[in-house]
Amino acid sequence: MTIADDIAYGVHDFEDAVALRLVQRSDWDALTQNLDYAWAAGVGVSSPGDIGDDLFSGSGHSRKRAIGALVNAFVVSVEIEELAEFDHPLLRFHSRLPAAAFDFLDKFHKLVALKVINTSPVQTLAYRGQQIVLHLFEALASDPARLLTENFARAHALTTREGEANRVICDYIAGMTDGYATRLYERLFVPRHGQFSDHL
Repeated sequence: MTIADDIAYGVHDFEDAVALRLVQRSDWDALTQNLDYAWAAGVGVSSPGDIGDDLFSGSGHSRKRAIGALVNAFVVSVEIEELAEFDHPLLRFHSRLPAAAFDFLDKFHKLVALKVINTSPVQTLAYRGQQIVLHLFEALASDPARLLTENFARAHALTTREGEANRVICDYIAGMTDGYATRLYERLFVPRHGQFSDHL
């Protein structure tokens, strides 16, 4: 699951960055400059230039084809190693990416972090999200009987320790969509937002 997540997030976050034009062809060329061509050829990425052409052609179909080729390259690279110190098959067999595939995938993660995640526009949104979550937690914890929904208020009332009570509030917030959390925040803290008849 860890490898599957790394591949999915690494490649598809990169795809989103390409689609939003936050990553350019020159970034792809730099990414593949020191590519292990023996590994790449063995997993169907024999021509990074062609994949780059597809990625940056402006065609959604071409970009999807390139992304599919990249995902496939990482998936077929996965190796299974046996850990002799374990008897149970869930522990005995371990999946891993060989060094060439791991290094290439790591470059995707680092490029997305540089060009997208760590940029000011994204970080300001992340900061806003953190503040919304913190303020919601403080408000809900200050008066859970009134502010939590019925099921969570009941679960909160049945807790016997502070840590358990806080966990109920965290579970409630964790289950919120971004839109729901924003609307609840506005209802609680923004004047003239939220009427009794409004649906969260």
